[in-house]
Amino acid sequence: MDAARDKRSGIPLHWIVPTVVTLSCAIIGYFMFPLFSHHHHHHPGHPSPFKFNKKVKFVVAFACMLPALAYVYVKYAQAQETRSRDKIKWMPPSQALEIVQSDWKKTALAQATSKPCCLIFDYVAKQQAKNPWGAVLDAGTGNHSLSWILGLNTQKWTAITGSKQREESMKSEYSGRIRSGVDEIIFGNWLDEDMLQGQKFDVVLADYLVGSIDGFAPYFQDKIFERLKKHTKKQIYVINMEPLPSDSLSPQGKLIIEIARLRDACILLAGHRCYREYPLEWTIDHMKQAGFKIVDVAHFPTTQTRSFVEVQVDVAASKIPLFRDRELASSFSSHIAAIRRRISAMDWNIRFGGDYVIS
Repeated sequence: MDAARDKRSGIPLHWIVPTVVTLSCAIIGYFMFPLFSHHHHHHPGHPSPFKFNKKVKFVVAFACMLPALAYVYVKYAQAQETRSRDKIKWMPPSQALEIVQSDWKKTALAQATSKPCCLIFDYVAKQQAKNPWGAVLDAGTGNHSLSWILGLNTQKWTAITGSKQREESMKSEYSGRIRSGVDEIIFGNWLDEDMLQGQKFDVVLADYLVGSIDGFAPYFQDKIFERLKKHTKKQIYVINMEPLPSDSLSPQGKLIIEIARLRDACILLAGHRCYREYPLEWTIDHMKQAGFKIVDVAHFPTTQTRSFVEVQVDVAASKIPLFRDRELASSFSSHIAAIRRRISAMDWNIRFGGDYVIS
């Protein structure tokens, strides 16, 4: 909870103070500014050049109020966005685990808490604007990417997931929107050479696929683009997350890095595999080696919200029951509780890290 908040009104002090100060300036400007005319000498019988009528005084007062009005509007917009995110903020760790493991950063949750996800698909649509979508392959599908594809004018689409549970849940969720005999949701692994054999697609979308490969097809990252090249007829869009830096100057950045390490440690201690992100240069090099021609690259800074950071902690917490050493599990639980307290004590909605799109 924000410590600087009036508990009776629910209005943060950082809204009240600048508003009161600026409105005070407006009042002073209205009543006091005309008095400056008395400090200037002028010939008797001639009107003072500094005499203000009511209309001018209102203009001066309103000009003084503009900074406050702009500030309050921005804060109101941020509050509305926060309230919309908070509707999905509190969820059981098991549910958060299922979402994040399946899609990591491109889920409906990420859409609500990380603006770049939506901006990225807007960018892809703009890049494709002059060309038909035709047949589309979602090479590493999830709710976010498939929901977006369903809104496109496609001839057909095929979505690949490495999770059997995700395949079943998505077939159920989108049953009314899957065109029978045309669209497919397939449970498969890119290590399987027979998967999609002989099939080509006008557009291939690799939405955070490279980062997730280590969880489903270990050590296949350097081969994935050769594999996707076989199925790409015209265009590929590769969306990746830049790896987090090893350190940060901001307290929030330091905590995000610490949480990422904690999350991965818990995943490994539970006997599972972590995802692994790759930098832009690595991705471009391997795409070129596979025969892709790079046309454009776009960067999207990530806004780290409290909701999204807490989901990463939920992933770590959901792994603790799988620890074999119960004493170690107890220690990690205490550490996670301390991390949650540190998250609550910080201001969020900060820019840290980023995603990129290669086309």
